Amino acid sequence: MDYICKLMLLEFLINDVVPLNNTSAIITYNGTWGVSSNRGAGDYKDDISYTSTNSDNFSSTFSRRGIDYFNEKNVDDGEVDIYI
Repeated sequence: MDYICKLMLLEFLINDVVPLNNTSAIITYNGTWGVSSNRGAGDYKDDISYTSTNSDNFSSTFSRRGIDYFNEKNVDDGEVDIYI
């Protein structure tokens, strides 16, 4: 079974929450990522980035206090490792 990693929303924390959409130019995707738009599922800006390949990854450079990662929880979703 292929597991799907979905990048829905990263939030960079300054003094307040500053949302960053998965399609932001400051995110670099490596591998075979796709974008699903107009899902009507309540996603931030109504889109997600996704991959079914375990070694695919994304990165971004930022200078803030922290980061929140939001993802769906489904039986076909895999594990995600985050390194800061």
